[in-house]
Amino acid sequence: MAPPKKGYFSREIGLHKVHTELFAFHTEAINVYPMIEQTFSDKGKCDLTEILIFPIERGYMPVPWGSPHKERITYSFRKFIEGGLVTYQNLQWRAAKPPCSIADEIPAVAFNTVSFAVYLQFGGVLLAICIFMAELVIGNRAIFMRRTSKIKTLSRRATTQEKKMIY
Repeated sequence: MAPPKKGYFSREIGLHKVHTELFAFHTEAINVYPMIEQTFSDKGKCDLTEILIFPIERGYMPVPWGSPHKERITYSFRKFIEGGLVTYQNLQWRAAKPPCSIADEIPAVAFNTVSFAVYLQFGGVLLAICIFMAELVIGNRAIFMRRTSKIKTLSRRATTQEKKMIY
């Protein structure tokens, strides 16, 4: 695997160090997943973090520029992907990541830890209701004042028009 006495660890030793100490270990995850499934506890599996050092690169089919087969090859690859053949082959050749069953559990939260947020939200709702009521009162007063002023101006116009008719 690696030259002796060069600072490389085998998978077994690297995983043992990860399991027992604060240790980072670089290897292909696909080869280590079965060993993690066998040796780590559920909490240990949940505590693991996988860091992608080398991004996964997609493979491309080299086709000459302007080739008449380019569309056929593209269509065939899309059919493979849509039909699930690529997914099936990945499941056959690659081991699945060990599941973390503890992460599904939801921890209980006491009311005293969130009581401040609940009181703050309740106060905000009350403040919003008070502001809404004040806007209604002010708006209704303004509408009432406009109506009364229109009535007064209409009555003044009517009296001036009646005076003009009389003279």
